[in-house]
Amino acid sequence: MINGPTVVIRSAHAEIRQLRDLAMDEIEKGQVESALATIDTLDVLIQQHNVKEDNILCPMRGGSIPHLMPVLGMGGGACSCTA
Repeated sequence: MINGPTVVIRSAHAEIRQLRDLAMDEIEKGQVESALATIDTLDVLIQQHNVKEDNILCPMRGGSIPHLMPVLGMGGGACSCTA
């Protein structure tokens, strides 16, 4: 897919990876305060990202494969992305 919600989600995944790598670099360099700030930013970004996945992507995929959620052990259709 070249547009739509998955593009936004994938770009967020890239941003999450960049922040993860930055935090690791800061940790390796002993830049504790900077690493903690980066990790705080990463935490907020991941929380926001999970809400988007739960509210946008999870409902979209629910109807694409009949009975997918129960087969995956995820109950009757509620997304467990953040569980």
